[in-house]
Amino acid sequence: MTRDLWGSIRYERTQLTSLLSDNPIILPCKGILYGVAVNMPDLWKSRQCLEMVEGFDHRSVNKGIGACGRLPPPDEGPILPYAVWQCGRYKELTNKFPLLQFDFSRPIYSTQGCIEAKVNKGGLCNGIVLWIDWILDPSASLVVSTEPKGGRPSHCKQGVKLLSSPVQVDIVGGKCVTNLVKVAGSFDASSGEVSIIVSFPGAP
Repeated sequence: MTRDLWGSIRYERTQLTSLLSDNPIILPCKGILYGVAVNMPDLWKSRQCLEMVEGFDHRSVNKGIGACGRLPPPDEGPILPYAVWQCGRYKELTNKFPLLQFDFSRPIYSTQGCIEAKVNKGGLCNGIVLWIDWILDPSASLVVSTEPKGGRPSHCKQGVKLLSSPVQVDIVGGKCVTNLVKVAGSFDASSGEVSIIVSFPGAP
């Protein structure tokens, strides 16, 4: 979606320059990619890799269907588009965090960001849910958000980056396993793709 927006802006700036004012209004003018670590056991189970089914080896179709759970390394699962309120059990384990920012007044460019989010609810982390807040004006007084509403129905979809293997976070049996989730994100201007890498500092 970001690539499509930048493509439209680039077309306006190059092909329509003679028809535009010196300072055209760009809508939206900015976008912020947010994320939150989540427990989504039902979705994770539904996206596990296929192996042997009734004596037939189905592993060759895993990439085509976007399988994520139990994906053998070094393969990485895709970011899947879902309306998360339709995906069964859902619990946010961290506060939401900004990961990448996009300025649509500039020509398309690659960018990256990294953040360590503190866990505030213990549980099994199945992945990261991603969404964009569209900032419509320079003062950021008008914002359209596609944020999930705590499992409540919404017309918006989010992106879900599922982990190959869930990780237990926070306190288990009186012992702190890990209370941080590290998320590194990057946007490749040449392909228009967003990549997400998730790790857990301090986890065994």
